[in-house]
Amino acid sequence: MLTNFETLPDTARIWIYQCNRSFSKDELEALQPLLAEFLTLEKGRKVTVDVPQRQMKAELVEMVERNAQYELARTQRFADRNNQAMQDLAELADLPGPPKRIEGYDISHIQGSDAVASQVVFVDGLPAKQHYRTYKI
Repeated sequence: MLTNFETLPDTARIWIYQCNRSFSKDELEALQPLLAEFLTLEKGRKVTVDVPQRQMKAELVEMVERNAQYELARTQRFADRNNQAMQDLAELADLPGPPKRIEGYDISHIQGSDAVASQVVFVDGLPAKQHYRTYKI
């Protein structure tokens, strides 16, 4: 088994970095030195990988895995819903494709004085709050 992460082909390094499956206890024990070396290189300091042996820690790992699966499913549902909303908007506005950037403006005033304008920005359907602006008119 290879133990030097640097000598691995790029595809193997990408697989280790982006693998989206859980490992069995035996697989994790076999990959433990390689994963530790990879994570050490990524973090820039020594990392150890422990395989839980006792029931309580093993149950904790199972809970973490379930929570990660729930979060992944929730994120995918949100992304699907967002993509569908952008497709619907493009269809309603008769656009050739979904908009990449949406800007909205509002001008407010109090009885003709203290006029203020605000700008909101959405990029790929998500709020880009770093681009929000307010203007005194």
